Amino acid sequence: MTATDAATSWVMPEDAEDPAAEIRGRAQDVALLLWGRRDLATSSLEVRGDRAAVQQLLDQPITP
Repeated sequence: MTATDAATSWVMPEDAEDPAAEIRGRAQDVALLLWGRRDLATSSLEVRGDRAAVQQLLDQPITP
């Protein structure tokens, strides 16, 4: 995930050597997506790579 307005990025899961996809967009939009407040299909975020892998990640809990 890349927050384009904050020049910050994260890899999920943290130990992934070769991520299957990238989500790019404003930090606010990335956060809202992760917390389930935005839907990937209707968001303004850009997905590069395997969209199904992104959806699979989003369908899982992201906090312990």
